[in-house]
This record gives sequence, C-alpha cells and structure tokens, in this order.
Amino acid sequence: MSNQLSQKPTEDTEVTRIINRLLGTYWSAYAQHRMHAALADAWGIADLARNMEAHIDDEPVTIVALSNRLLDLGGVPDFSIAPPSIGRTLREVLENDLALQRQARPALNAAAEAAAAAHDATSRVMFERILA
Repeated sequence: MSNQLSQKPTEDTEVTRIINRLLGTYWSAYAQHRMHAALADAWGIADLARNMEAHIDDEPVTIVALSNRLLDLGGVPDFSIAPPSIGRTLREVLENDLALQRQARPALNAAAEAAAAAHDATSRVMFERILA
C-alpha cells in the first residue's frame, strides 16, 4: 500500500481563474472590513462597529465556498491579496467599503455569466447565491 495520496490533475480554466481572482478580492475585503469595524469601535462608534461586523459575518463563508469550489474543479489556489484600503477617517472608511461593494456586484455577475457559458451550473449558482 502506497503512502502517497493520489492527486487529481490540476485544471486551469476560465472559471478557476475567476474563482482565484474572487478569492483574492474577498480575502482583501475581509481584512479591510474587519479593520474598519475595529477602527469604528476604537473611535467610540460601537453601534456602527457592531453593524459593520454583522454585515461581514458571511465573508468567511463565501471564502470557504469559493475555496471548496476551486478544489472541486481541480483548480489550484493561485491568487494575490491586494492591500486593503484602510480609511483614516470615518468618511474614508465608509467610502472605501462602499467602493468594494460597488465593485463586487459586476464582478459576481460576470463570474455567473462566465460559468454559464462554460456550462458550469454549480459555479453559476454559487456566484448567484453570493450575489443574493
């Protein structure tokens, strides 16, 4: 009996590349949102901090879903995490987080369309659930 695990061949497809890009984006966004919630709390705006934390509770779930799908497709984690845009004032915090939200919807819509074009219904549904 061999001690080596059998490995699936790796797949580099449009969908796996999209998932990798989204993984990098979501990790960066998660770090940014967590830091912004901590800043709001440190600035004495505890209600805002709690509200921000409630809105980002699903981000780790999204990261796990993307990771699992990438691996299910035989993809290899290959993403870069952009430096988060940490605001120095409350206005910057809110503007930076809003900018991320505005970028997410078109990226996820494009991901769902690419998955549909690749006849990958499972990935398409996952992207649509993230959008919902």
